[in-house]
Amino acid sequence: MALLAFDLETVPDVQAGRRISALSGTDVEVAAAMVQRREEETKGRTAFLKPALHRVVGLGLVRVDVTGGQLRECSVRGWAGEGEPDLLRRFFAALHEYPQLVSWNGNGFDLPALRARALLYQLDTRHLDGPIAQKPWESYLNRYSERHVDLMDVLAGYGASPPLTLHEAARLCGLPGKGAVDGSQVADLAQAMDWPAIQDYVQSDALQTMWLFLRWQVGRGQFPAALYHQMEPGFESQLAALQRVAA
Repeated sequence: MALLAFDLETVPDVQAGRRISALSGTDVEVAAAMVQRREEETKGRTAFLKPALHRVVGLGLVRVDVTGGQLRECSVRGWAGEGEPDLLRRFFAALHEYPQLVSWNGNGFDLPALRARALLYQLDTRHLDGPIAQKPWESYLNRYSERHVDLMDVLAGYGASPPLTLHEAARLCGLPGKGAVDGSQVADLAQAMDWPAIQDYVQSDALQTMWLFLRWQVGRGQFPAALYHQMEPGFESQLAALQRVAA
């Protein structure tokens, strides 16, 4: 059983704003104009840009591999400050063995953003977009397939109830949630080229996503409770280190 929790950190793609909407000015001015236009377009419902208009600046991956009831791998990795195509390639390379994907709002944001950005750079997306083992229903893009579990979507009954944020779900379960950095600060951190802070933050979110997923799997009888409790101290120490550095 190979599991892969992932998270992205993004900033407005100001070049797309210039190409699509003929916006001008500094990067900060163009980003602000994009947000304002989005708010006007939605009549004030949201200022959050469409996924395709986000440039990926950080990627976090947490891999857990269990074989025969034994933990073979538990790794936490993150990258920030690399070129966007390189970050995307890292994500797609991690899918070559078709692990079970885990995300928080991955259906609503992360996967649409990854697919659109890959289209921009003409990257190979066959391991994400194609069927798994030639079974069309076994796809990362099937909202109801467990090849990709968007835990936020699942816990909200696929839209039947208001979803929790990752911070809310983490705090509900006694996890730290967001530390000194949250998503609203990523654009400023990227502008300041503080890539270590973004890298720690994206790893922290991916780690807590995996932690919540395993907790859910234990409750479903799909993951050994003893193994989960054995892994908890490691999760705690890794998360404390990430959030201490970010602070």
